[in-house]
Amino acid sequence: MPENSSQMEFDTYIENAFIIDGSQNKSFKGALGICGDKTAYAGKPVICEAKEKINAKGCILSPGFIDIHGHSDFSIFMHPDASSRINQGVTTEAIGNCGLSAAPLYGQVWQRWHNRYAEKNFIINWREPEDFFERLIDRGTGINIAPLLGHTNLRTYIVDYNDTKLQGSNLEKFSRLADKYLQKGYFGISLGLAYPPGIFADETELRAIFTQLKKHNSLLSVHLRNESDFVEQSLLEILKLNEDFDVPVQISHLKAFGKKNAGKVDNLLSMIDRFSAESKSGINFDRYPYTAFCTDLDFILPQYLFEGGYAKAAQRLSDIKVKKEIAGYLKNKFSMDDASAIFISSTAKSKRKFLGKRLTDLTDKTDADFWIKIIDFLLEIKFKSDAVFFLWMKLI
Repeated sequence: MPENSSQMEFDTYIENAFIIDGSQNKSFKGALGICGDKTAYAGKPVICEAKEKINAKGCILSPGFIDIHGHSDFSIFMHPDASSRINQGVTTEAIGNCGLSAAPLYGQVWQRWHNRYAEKNFIINWREPEDFFERLIDRGTGINIAPLLGHTNLRTYIVDYNDTKLQGSNLEKFSRLADKYLQKGYFGISLGLAYPPGIFADETELRAIFTQLKKHNSLLSVHLRNESDFVEQSLLEILKLNEDFDVPVQISHLKAFGKKNAGKVDNLLSMIDRFSAESKSGINFDRYPYTAFCTDLDFILPQYLFEGGYAKAAQRLSDIKVKKEIAGYLKNKFSMDDASAIFISSTAKSKRKFLGKRLTDLTDKTDADFWIKIIDFLLEIKFKSDAVFFLWMKLI
């Protein structure tokens, strides 16, 4: 359209804004015309008719941000306006990260999320992706949702939380399910290799995932097996595998936590650059802009304890010999400074008084049985607690 045509009509016309259009071009001062829910014009100011005109002098105007790493799979039903996202300029969120999605839901995954949200008076009444998507559409959301298919959900469908190698008919069923579900509307598959049952996935299983992603030209999002002492080896595992497939890869929340590991970040970036140079599909990473992360409090425990599920973990830890061994492991892994930098962010109703408290507030840090008591706390609340970890990390 000619820039000064009086024929131009918009529902909304925004002028005098500094526009960042998302194309990597420099920002420019200009105007934007909107018709319905689409941008009809972006450029220099024009003479036009509009139902609404907005003077955006002194403001920046840009497309909505994409939050590539979100976990609103269930909470979006409780807060469909997504104000916590909208207020930050986020208009699209990728959900289903770290290997765990809202569907399919079977076995331990079903029990875990159904029980957790039932306590919040939200009933999860679906199993399959089609039902989840239908309910999501019926509910309506304030932002766009880009769902990822959780590897945990796929694996649990076949062998639950068991440390079982997928082979033969199980591996074939796993591949068929991935193929089937990727046709249902998922943008890709996410891995949570630091958590059970993702920790049990071997190279053969991962290759089956890469094969399906290549077939469907879909994204792989991955929470690495280790983000501290063995973060370099964990990153290399994914980068080397992708050499044979060249699918789009998104490394989730790239970091090297632990004081002794902060210097590894530069090497991680060099590794990504080196492998990206040979990739046509792209290798990217995301990073939160603060030196903390949030996950289940039981993440401090060796994750192999959860083989078979949470009830099995509780059973193992009820053995005093095992409990003492794990307490020794925790004492060696976490200093008291580390423990004081771990904050309880959610927990069972009976322990709400500890919300916002440090682990060192739960019991006397000079107590010889400090870690025994932390394990007892986890057992008492049946592992129902999240925590914010302010551990040593180097910002990228």
